[in-house]
Amino acid sequence: MKVKSFVPVHQARFRLFAKIDSMALWLIGLAAGVFVIGGSEVRRFERDAARDIASLLQSSESAKKPEVKVSASYPGLLSPAFGEVDTASIVASGFSTQGLPLFTEPNRSKAGRIDFLNLSLRDFSLRGLRVERLEAKIPNCRFDLGYAQRKRKIRLSKSGIGEGRVEILLKDLEKFIPMKFVEIIRCSAKVTGNKLSIEGDGKFLLLEGRFSVSGEIAWSGTKILLKAAKITFDGKPMDPISEEGLLQVLNPVIDLDADLGLYDAVDLTRVELLADRIVATGKTKIPDLPANDAKAGAERLAPSLMRFECR
Repeated sequence: MKVKSFVPVHQARFRLFAKIDSMALWLIGLAAGVFVIGGSEVRRFERDAARDIASLLQSSESAKKPEVKVSASYPGLLSPAFGEVDTASIVASGFSTQGLPLFTEPNRSKAGRIDFLNLSLRDFSLRGLRVERLEAKIPNCRFDLGYAQRKRKIRLSKSGIGEGRVEILLKDLEKFIPMKFVEIIRCSAKVTGNKLSIEGDGKFLLLEGRFSVSGEIAWSGTKILLKAAKITFDGKPMDPISEEGLLQVLNPVIDLDADLGLYDAVDLTRVELLADRIVATGKTKIPDLPANDAKAGAERLAPSLMRFECR
């Protein structure tokens, strides 16, 4: 008859605890490895994304490279593999473009998730109008996870609707108005109380001389307008019919879509006049890639697709 070997209880417990400790150390080591690899991939993602966005924003007419920084945060260590992003932030300045460089492609997969896409753009120019600042926080964005895994690039496929803010200095508006309105040769702008005043020299049909327009600011959709305006020409008040006709020429002062090529990215909810600037706030989104808009042009849309490489 075989005699079963007897292992003291304290030795069995010691072996069990040793196995548990060994497993715990292995799991800690694995987690540390995942963290290091994940952190490295995140940093590489941020560098590649910043470089790619900078290439989209750089003007061919300027040797100056825009400053771009991208940062991302994730809810867990393995979140990048599952396409789960808490926030993706894009900070850029010192660039000039002919329109919005960022679109969504609705036909793509929406498996990847970005809870919040934050934009902070400063000191840049859109179609000749210098913008002091544009800030936006856009929730519930999606991207094509399968395409990201195969090609290691990210394409946005959906945008939520968030809040945004645009600031334009009056001195920059003064330079933009003669570019937009061929009737105006030169002008100056100032804020008096709750009114915006624009004075300058212009040629309006049969009228040529010094004009002055002063009115309240208004907004509608993507348009910033003047309302209840009083107009003088060479120091004399205009008759109501001529005044209304000239006001129609000058409105809208700025159209975010037609003038700046923002493709319904901003729907204005408020416009304020400060001492040296116009501040516009509204609902903000990343618009869909235009399919049949001749104004968009393949030369602008082709390089405007947002590609994040994570090699």
